[in-house]
Amino acid sequence: MSSKAVSKGMYKLISPGYDILDKTFFRDNGRKNGRNPREVLSELIPDEKVMVLDMCCGTGTNGIGIAMKKPAVTVVGLDRSRPMLKRARRKVQELGLSNVKLICSDATDTGLKDEMFDYIIIGLVLHECDSILWRTILSEVYRLLKKNGRLLILDWERQTVLFDKLKFAPMYI
Repeated sequence: MSSKAVSKGMYKLISPGYDILDKTFFRDNGRKNGRNPREVLSELIPDEKVMVLDMCCGTGTNGIGIAMKKPAVTVVGLDRSRPMLKRARRKVQELGLSNVKLICSDATDTGLKDEMFDYIIIGLVLHECDSILWRTILSEVYRLLKKNGRLLILDWERQTVLFDKLKFAPMYI
């Protein structure tokens, strides 16, 4: 993403503890079925030969989770943060996954071919973007999606409880 609103420096700073932070935010906070939303993503993708782009993949949690459960699926993780991708690459190697490829690129101009993906996931990104940036990202997404492709968005809802507002405050300091 090319935006001053979303700092590369911030991701470099949080990359060492990002996965722990992620698990903390996605613990069961009273959800009716107690399911992690990231787990639901993999259920929406068939275990067949399809191409999945994990746009702004960070440490690769979404894409790697899908690749582990769906070996026929090819996952491409794309992020502009090298420190986050370094962590993702380490996870892919430790798990011995051959169906994951990681690319360092900007989500607004990926350089990838048109209509390349059956599914594109955008997880926990759009809430950090101003309207110009998220529209630019979505334009790129639609260029990359095949004609009958699906876009899956996982993002935060607007926080109304004081504790939850405070929990996310460090992201904006």
